[in-house]
Amino acid sequence: AFNWLSVRGPLPYLEDREEYLLPTPRDIYIKEGKMETMVWKATSGPGHPGTDLVAFREGPPSKEAAPEWIGLKELDKYIQGEMLENWENPEIFLPEYKIGVALEEDRRAKEDQLFAVEHARFKENVSLKAEIRGWEKATEEEKNLLARMDGALLGGDGRTCSVDWEAEEFNITPPQASRNLVKWVLLSPAVYTEGTIPNFVCPNSLEIQMQHGVRGPGRKIQNARRISGRLQGWVTGKPEVISLFDGVECRAKAVYEAVPAGTVYLFETEEPEALIRALHNRCLSAVLGVKGLGWGICATLRKEERK
Repeated sequence: AFNWLSVRGPLPYLEDREEYLLPTPRDIYIKEGKMETMVWKATSGPGHPGTDLVAFREGPPSKEAAPEWIGLKELDKYIQGEMLENWENPEIFLPEYKIGVALEEDRRAKEDQLFAVEHARFKENVSLKAEIRGWEKATEEEKNLLARMDGALLGGDGRTCSVDWEAEEFNITPPQASRNLVKWVLLSPAVYTEGTIPNFVCPNSLEIQMQHGVRGPGRKIQNARRISGRLQGWVTGKPEVISLFDGVECRAKAVYEAVPAGTVYLFETEEPEALIRALHNRCLSAVLGVKGLGWGICATLRKEERK
């Protein structure tokens, strides 16, 4: 059941501001108290052929970290290559601490062993919103089941949350294809078979392996040809662990190491329009892509970002 279901999100939503929060692209940093984007420069040396580009921070080192989240309005400026304004990271969680007794594998209490854990509870006026696609493929029974769903269990502790349905879509405008350099930013973690390198990129040559053409019957691409271009560099962070629920042991288990949300890939292509159509607002993960992993959006560069 629900094999048709395709998901974007969920994303935190500030109800008092009526604004979505998205992971901050990892090429954004703080310079003299202001948000700036890293500069991409050609470099050479071990592991960096002369055609590759590496992102650098300009100015003196700063211990001030970029905000973890960025508003959709500010992200739109980033996508279009506009100057960023200062963004104050909103606090969306309240810490909740718990102390308990450690357990053996058979669920018996361990002698003289306690544990401490911190949970994150959403603050008032903060909710999660996800976009569900594929409704046209749902059976009447599935539609009725979803329409009657007014609650769900959320998080590792199985906390109860209410569910409301709205006729709304995530509207993220693609960039204007004005240059031959295109960024692709992950809004959700992604799992690839070659570590950090996306599955639509050749791991050896870093050439783009995607095709474009006209969608025909059965969504097959007619008159298909490969999009010319190459992955020139990326900015990422520590892998994120993806856990799935084990129905036998009734607990979450770490299964995948994923490329973290906010990772920025930079492509050079002679066909920026075709590449943006192929990548923008798509979920391109080797696993669980239809459930929202590998959700990415395209962005363009300001002239100052390429030196």
